[in-house]
Amino acid sequence: MRPATGCRRSKRKLGEHAKQECCVCLSATTTCTPCGHPLCTDCWDMLPSLLCPLCRRGLPKSSGAIPAWFSGAAGSAMRPSASGSALSTTMPRPESIAARRSKTATDLAFAASELQLDLLPSCLAKKVKRTLQREAKDKSAHGLEAILECADAVVRDAVDLEDVSATDVVRAVVSILSKLTALRLSKLRLFEVAGLAPVLAAMLERSALVVSEILPVIDVLMQREARQILQIDCMQWEAFADLVQQMQVFRELPVFADVSEEMTSGLAQQVVELVRRAGMEQLPVALCTTREILKPWPAVAQEATAALRHLVPIRLLRLAQRWASEGMAGPDALPP
Repeated sequence: MRPATGCRRSKRKLGEHAKQECCVCLSATTTCTPCGHPLCTDCWDMLPSLLCPLCRRGLPKSSGAIPAWFSGAAGSAMRPSASGSALSTTMPRPESIAARRSKTATDLAFAASELQLDLLPSCLAKKVKRTLQREAKDKSAHGLEAILECADAVVRDAVDLEDVSATDVVRAVVSILSKLTALRLSKLRLFEVAGLAPVLAAMLERSALVVSEILPVIDVLMQREARQILQIDCMQWEAFADLVQQMQVFRELPVFADVSEEMTSGLAQQVVELVRRAGMEQLPVALCTTREILKPWPAVAQEATAALRHLVPIRLLRLAQRWASEGMAGPDALPP
């Protein structure tokens, strides 16, 4: 069985994940010129001369493109978003915990009164009833293991059911258990959910959980962890490294490909914000740390480097290289 997605895409702001229209072909693009005009790299490479199609300023080759989220108003100097960098994706945002809890309680009440669980094998029906009854009383996150075990049993033991009504009951039970799982996950820290990622991935692939219930919660957990890092005044490179490592766990599992791909621009934005906060004295260390942390994620490193080339004025970059040559860090560790 293929995993049920039902995951509708809707635009959402949390640091302006920018996709603008190319000023030449009008297709969506995530790159812009140093003068602030959206231009896709395909059109850039086909320009008869390296001049901006809108303002006629000189352009570098397309390898010097800037991420669109980094651009200011058209024709203005490049600057990061005034709202500050944070993870931003197009994943639909799940309801608040309170709203999700209320909705789940309604679903549990429906399951208790309306679902014909007697259409399921007797042992499975008893297991589902016991799990739902316990969840109606237990408000902590400690029941997650029991929920996952029950969801796995439903898909495993109901695989041979041929009755259409019984199949509908199975779908309804899986949906309710997925909502319960999402509610439990929303109360955990990202590192705890990362530890469960292989189990969740296997269940999503077997349709024991509903993708559209689980992925948005993981997306929001990632954003929450990122915001917490940026809300602290002192530099939080160690916390950011941990965040990247936890996201790598999801990135390595195909079922979470949508989440990890959406995170690329968000992580690049956060790197730029952390470097910006570092100040002149810490700039070489910040650049070296950035490159080291992002080694496992080349797409993020490339996007962050493209933005940093324009964030760091040439004079500061030369100063950082001189400091590095004096022993603070190796010049070859700086972004090219």
